[in-house]
Amino acid sequence: MEKLGVALIGCGEIANLHAQAIERSGMARILATLDRVEEKAHSLANRYGAKVFSNLEALLDDPDIEVVYVLTRHDSHAEIVLKALTAGKHVFCEKPLAMTLQDAKAVHQKAAVSEKFLMVGFNHRWNPAVRWAQQWIEQTQTQIRSLQLTFATSPFLETWAGLREEGGGVLICLGSHALDLACTLLGETPIQIFAMTARLRLPHPYLDDTAAILLRSPNGAISSLTFHDHAAPSYPNYNTAEPSRLVRAEIFGEGWTILIENSNLLHLFEEQTRSIPLDVTDPLDILGIQPEDNYFFECIFNGIKPIPDATDGVRAAHLVTLAEQAAQTGCIQSVHQPI
Repeated sequence: MEKLGVALIGCGEIANLHAQAIERSGMARILATLDRVEEKAHSLANRYGAKVFSNLEALLDDPDIEVVYVLTRHDSHAEIVLKALTAGKHVFCEKPLAMTLQDAKAVHQKAAVSEKFLMVGFNHRWNPAVRWAQQWIEQTQTQIRSLQLTFATSPFLETWAGLREEGGGVLICLGSHALDLACTLLGETPIQIFAMTARLRLPHPYLDDTAAILLRSPNGAISSLTFHDHAAPSYPNYNTAEPSRLVRAEIFGEGWTILIENSNLLHLFEEQTRSIPLDVTDPLDILGIQPEDNYFFECIFNGIKPIPDATDGVRAAHLVTLAEQAAQTGCIQSVHQPI
């Protein structure tokens, strides 16, 4: 099997994680890097024997590059994805697919007519404990009565991520993940959404750093999501071999409850209580990056459309937009099909 040629556009922290996963996959090799800070592009390229590009068009013209990873700041995602699909490349785009619903829809339209695949990086779907819980839910085939989901990271929003034009603040940075994961676990899109946000730590001009969202499912069930960046670094623990508490959840079904304490430990409550330890020690597996990238390459080789795709990216953008409207107006927002 000949390895896929990959280009990394954006060479920051998340690119370093994906670079490790790509190399370990055995299915792809890093051929090119591009970053607006050339030192970052050179640093990553030197590690993997890749070529540094200073121009996106030249990179996309390279026939050896078959797959493009979009790992830049959020405000450039949609533009780069559109250009890469137009150039005939498979594309992996870190969330969000776009900063606005309009741009996300434009990407969806392009992906729908492209012969190449587009996958959106909602890596927490591959969190080991989340995967176990999702498989349990699918096996039991029962509706979830209540979901309580928490995303807590150490402070990071006093950077470009917390600015309106570049990162989008807590609703886009963490809300995109939380809303996608809630829809994944619930197995459906909510019909109503309400949100509250607050700026507790960040100075102007940074956006809010704290948010809470309520979702109503078609069956009437209500789920709550909270997310913020107020945790001490040792709490989420997402760059070590220790279990991560970045995602925690309580999931209540008919006759059972799952409590996700961290990425390596769940408790299943039925007539008896059962603790389920998961022996996952590699940070790339704990974060879901390694299984996510492996899956993407397997889909390309097997000609299978990867999930999450542009439709999931549009849904996340739509729900984030509605959450922002709810927080601003104090009114519950109805969720309609965005596409």
